[in-house]
Amino acid sequence: MDIYDVASYLAVLDVEDLGGGFCFRYRFCGTMLVEARSQLVPADPTGRCLDEVAWPFDPAPMLDACAKVVKLGGPVLLAPGEVDESTYHLHERGYFPLGDTDDKVSQIITCVDQVGTR
Repeated sequence: MDIYDVASYLAVLDVEDLGGGFCFRYRFCGTMLVEARSQLVPADPTGRCLDEVAWPFDPAPMLDACAKVVKLGGPVLLAPGEVDESTYHLHERGYFPLGDTDDKVSQIITCVDQVGTR
């Protein structure tokens, strides 16, 4: 039941192997994450790949983190400031592998946490 308390700050991404790269497609995007994107079109990225969605910042660190999760098969943390998303808010992001087997990551669950202001 603890996940219920943080679900609005979670996203689940399907990992699609494109044979030379990956598409990280949003399967689920929590309500607080969608609300934070309210000025962007679309606000809800569900069904779209991370690199196909409009961002007010460079999403490269998030794409790199997802690729590392697939390569390493383990979690990756983006510390506050690694994504230059706002001149006011600081967030950290955790990326965690999910899969049916130990050697293949089929989904990534990510959690975004505001940790302070600049």
